[in-house]
Amino acid sequence: MQGVLFHINNGWLQKKKTKIAVQPYWHCKEELYSSKEGIIFRGRLVVPVKYRKEILKLLHVSHKGIVSSKIKAREYFYWPNLNRDVEEYVSKCKICQKYQRENQKEILINPEIPGRSWQKVVCDFFCLFKRQRTSVNDRLFVQVC
Repeated sequence: MQGVLFHINNGWLQKKKTKIAVQPYWHCKEELYSSKEGIIFRGRLVVPVKYRKEILKLLHVSHKGIVSSKIKAREYFYWPNLNRDVEEYVSKCKICQKYQRENQKEILINPEIPGRSWQKVVCDFFCLFKRQRTSVNDRLFVQVC
């Protein structure tokens, strides 16, 4: 990150003349700036390589999956290949692998269409609002005939 900081403060050379460690930041050089918190890109902290694993661990502590972890990561942090790193980290998570099948949504099965009215009756209840107390008024009854 020292190389990136050097170029932010002193100007960027041609891409071929910059060090290999700095080249991944070449495409966003116009949007990088330094602050007391560190290097910032589009309002997000640029994370040095040595801290990325710890950041990934903290982002995934809730085990909400790849998409949720990527959204959270992109909100606060930046580094080259951030999405790929999040995907790799989450896909290797033993806890997520163990419970992945249990958290999958049930597949929808199209019901058999009856030949006449009232031959088959199906009903379903579901909650409209998440509340501490439940009442009759916050439920919906669906009936298909």
